[in-house]
Amino acid sequence: MPMLLRWAVLLPSLLYAGVQDHREQVIDNRLSYSLLLLALLLPLWSEWDLDILEVVAATVGTFSLCFLLWSFGQTGGGDVKLYTALAAFFGYAIFLIVSISFLITGLTLIPSVITRRVRLTDKVAMAPGIALGTFLVMLLHQFS
Repeated sequence: MPMLLRWAVLLPSLLYAGVQDHREQVIDNRLSYSLLLLALLLPLWSEWDLDILEVVAATVGTFSLCFLLWSFGQTGGGDVKLYTALAAFFGYAIFLIVSISFLITGLTLIPSVITRRVRLTDKVAMAPGIALGTFLVMLLHQFS
């Protein structure tokens, strides 16, 4: 799928998810399922730059990893679904997105934890970090 099409679909969707998760601590299921459906249907109308086996393996692997994190209380169910939908767009690059988004979220929490505004056991909005991590990977891909 061309990068411009990815930007057109993901920019507004991830910005919406980030704002919604920050405000309400929830990511709308309709958004995640719509993104997954789009990622699977758009290749029918445009060129596909990923191997279908890569997409399936990355999607199943991402869901499995994120489900494991969710089962230990390290991420929310909406984050699992959003990461899984993004895996269908990016294939194996999703693992870089996951890593970067966890790093971004963790780094932004350090000042809040130090000042004790946030405890380590508090729920944290991951979608802003997911959005930023996704955009960074897309920019890296664009200029590489």
